Amino acid sequence: MIFRNVIYFIFSPFCRRDYDRFGIDIVKKSGFKVDVWDLTPIFDEEVYKITKVPDPIDYKSSNCKLFLNKADFHREVRKISRGSLVITMFGIDYKTYFLYKELSKSGVSYALFLANAIPLCRDTINNYS
Repeated sequence: MIFRNVIYFIFSPFCRRDYDRFGIDIVKKSGFKVDVWDLTPIFDEEVYKITKVPDPIDYKSSNCKLFLNKADFHREVRKISRGSLVITMFGIDYKTYFLYKELSKSGVSYALFLANAIPLCRDTINNYS
């Protein structure tokens, strides 16, 4: 598949640091349309309410959409074109299951970015069971 759009899904308030570390300018210069979906209020409304980023960014000029509830998220996911690649900045667990289920149903291609992920060895997993 040839992708024309890249959509980043994030779960912490979007800021200039994120814009730079995601390489959004580089991706745009490579010819892609880039959007950022800030899902912070869906995952942790309290974090959304109290967090003040030190380097705020204008959401409109950076193509960032803020999602306040799951219904809006579900509606917008269904509108994502097949020529898009979604990059999520979080793993799969009980809190994010709805998101990956919706992406899978929609047929949109997606990738997980898990920096600094630490794999669990089998002994550690067995201790949790």
